[in-house]
Amino acid sequence: MKLSKSFLPKTLLKLKILFLGSLTTYLLFTAPPALAYELEVKLPGLPASVSDPGEYVRYLFIFGLSLAGFLAVGAVAVGGIKYILAGSSVGNVTDARNLIVGALMGVGLLLGSYLLLYTIDPNLVNLSPRQLDVINVPEPPSPPDSGLTEGATTPPGASEIKCKTNKICQDIQSGTLNNTLIKDLGSLPIEITVTETTGSHGCSSQDSCVAGAACGTSAHCAGRAADIRISNLNDSQKQQVLQTLSQDKCVDQLFYAGWPQYCRAGGGQDASKSKSCADHTDHIHYSVKANCA
Repeated sequence: MKLSKSFLPKTLLKLKILFLGSLTTYLLFTAPPALAYELEVKLPGLPASVSDPGEYVRYLFIFGLSLAGFLAVGAVAVGGIKYILAGSSVGNVTDARNLIVGALMGVGLLLGSYLLLYTIDPNLVNLSPRQLDVINVPEPPSPPDSGLTEGATTPPGASEIKCKTNKICQDIQSGTLNNTLIKDLGSLPIEITVTETTGSHGCSSQDSCVAGAACGTSAHCAGRAADIRISNLNDSQKQQVLQTLSQDKCVDQLFYAGWPQYCRAGGGQDASKSKSCADHTDHIHYSVKANCA
């Protein structure tokens, strides 16, 4: 079969377009690392599955470069043979020379595009999956405390806990709250009043949500958090409460701006300089880790 002199250069041009298109697709639609993806269309040199779309594009890039190099070598070889057999025919010599030059220019453009992207930003040709930054949404303060107390309850194995509303007492009595949270609140050396449990954080379709809260995903909605009134505590009592809770092995979050040295977040880590600690000025926010007893 006789190939036209423009076939191989055009093929190299298509491969360059495929390379640039694949790279653009990767940059725009890269997904975070996930479980292995099974490939329906397999290419030579590619495994049966890849861990992420970026890895698939990386294999396509390698395959495209290999194919382009193979075609370029073939084009130079065919051009060389045509040049040798051209004899004194000026037209055949020109065709052979153009074929060789076109193949070499195609390879040069392909490598040049790689070097250009690498010069702009090495990550453009690295083709590694992007790592998404974890954003911690700060726990916002609850609505202002009215100072009123409607009830009190004594959970099993704990001291009496006062409640700002009857609903809060119901949450404690019905088991809606985490058992570890109830035990921690009921074992404090100071009698406390709980001002919020599962409300004001969008925990249900009928529930309101404090501005800026992680509506529906707060630890309050999981029954692992409670807010403690401070208006009825002196400084010594506040410190006792904070010190006791900060030393608990199950503490997840603990926020109060008045004593930042006791603030905790992210599983009990120091959060004295966090925005969440500074935002909680009118109550103590306390939450426990999941599955901690």
